[in-house]
Amino acid sequence: MKLKLRLLILALLLAGFALSKALHHSSADMQSIPVASLPKDELALGALRLTPCEIGKRSGRNTLTAYCTDFDVPEDRAHPQGRHIKLKVAVVKSEAATPDASMAVFLDGGPGGSAINDYPAVSDAFSALRKRHHVLLVDQRGTGSSNPLDCPATQAFGKTLLDKLGSDEVELSKLQELMRKCVEELKDKPDTRFYSTTDAIADLED
Repeated sequence: MKLKLRLLILALLLAGFALSKALHHSSADMQSIPVASLPKDELALGALRLTPCEIGKRSGRNTLTAYCTDFDVPEDRAHPQGRHIKLKVAVVKSEAATPDASMAVFLDGGPGGSAINDYPAVSDAFSALRKRHHVLLVDQRGTGSSNPLDCPATQAFGKTLLDKLGSDEVELSKLQELMRKCVEELKDKPDTRFYSTTDAIADLED
């Protein structure tokens, strides 16, 4: 299945889920993350201030206008005084003059996909939601522009292996060796223990 089709299916599933959640939230929950326009074409998302940006530049597709900012979080939540990382977030504004307080949220799959870069490819799937809701895009920690776990030295070799997935030419031992090399390459950078789904969910709850 091609990447664009996979992303479209994911977006449709997420859009349906987000709409269902939005319709069943209490009014108190809806007000928990207020979004407001500010002077000088800024946007407020809780305590965050977002400024205009173009998203999708690295996808090779048409870009879209959104509002972006960085969000500071501790890498290890058990030690908040330790190293902090920046997460990239963006908001695509609703078409409504007075949108609902609840937002649709798009998280990319992959693993390793960037919601902010890939959203333009699936934006049509959110058209109905955007009539009433803003769309929140989050590059989860380790992806996109959120302290990415990139392994430049192994990427070319890894792409060759991934292109052959499902064929008899791929050897499990080669994939395992690729992972070991990537972990070795990252050892002096992020602490990979704190880039799990649990950590990403905690970021969203902030």
